[in-house]
Amino acid sequence: MKYLKQFLIILTISFAGEILHQLLPLPVPAGIYGILLLFALLKTGILPLASVRETACFLVEIMPVMFIPAAVGIMDSWGIIAPSWLEYLTMTVVSTVIVMAVSGLVTQTVLRVRSREVLQEPLQTHSQEPLQTSMYQAGAERKALPEEANADTDAPVPKKEEQSHE
Repeated sequence: MKYLKQFLIILTISFAGEILHQLLPLPVPAGIYGILLLFALLKTGILPLASVRETACFLVEIMPVMFIPAAVGIMDSWGIIAPSWLEYLTMTVVSTVIVMAVSGLVTQTVLRVRSREVLQEPLQTHSQEPLQTSMYQAGAERKALPEEANADTDAPVPKKEEQSHE
């Protein structure tokens, strides 16, 4: 019953996107209106994430199945597409490369901005003290141990033997 309720919430928001598409004279697909509405509702807290999370995860998991009708449609209209398949292939490859490049640049920009924000934040003294203490303790414990464990295999790492210069 929980999944049905969550699915109905998603469908209702999608239907609201369809209504917006009919009312607004913009060349924006109804699905985009629905996604923007869902995003706004989630971001403002009007719609809690828990109220759609499980069904949204399920829909993402079965997304490849949703492409089957489109693939069948392309196969059904192959007679129309066949004379210009090279143009379709070229546009697919070019648009894929552009999307990948823009996505990468946007991601790099966001990461740079976030790293600058982190570097510009003032250091909090109360959060540094336990870190410094634990680092000191870890260093003292490490010096006291004869062998260290390899993090990947938990096998002891042999000690480095001191080379004598005779």
